[in-house]
Amino acid sequence: MAIAKFFTFVPTGMDWATFNAGLIQDYGEEPIEYDQNEENWNRVVDNLAELPTFAAYPVPGSIGFETWQSWAFNFIGVVNGPTN
Repeated sequence: MAIAKFFTFVPTGMDWATFNAGLIQDYGEEPIEYDQNEENWNRVVDNLAELPTFAAYPVPGSIGFETWQSWAFNFIGVVNGPTN
């Protein structure tokens, strides 16, 4: 079941730990993996994309994204929907 809730954080100027804290704050009821090592962002977001809640949107995995920030902007757009 998809959560009808907006992601309230924007990754501009955020570090990896702050972005993960936002995920946990907004979606703490989901089994979101947390890894302090930013180098593991691909694994973390791939696992996130496979969770049933986010797969319903569908949230992409890390393939095609060079940084977690570029993935995060896409994630926010998918979850929040169009802004216009």
